Amino acid sequence: MMGLNELACALGFAMIFECLLPMIAPARWRRMLKSLSGLPDPVISKAAAAGVACGLALVWLFQSGMISF
Repeated sequence: MMGLNELACALGFAMIFECLLPMIAPARWRRMLKSLSGLPDPVISKAAAAGVACGLALVWLFQSGMISF
């Protein structure tokens, strides 16, 4: 079972990865957001759902021991 330390670490890594592009290339990040704003809501929702499903699958695989490094 995952403890609060692991959860805090995972949230910290998520913050790092989410903030890398705006830090390194803010103009490119802004253009990407503008292009995403033109997409229909169902497309964005499906892409987000796919990302959540992939993330959950990875966490499950690593936590179950099916994948390890």
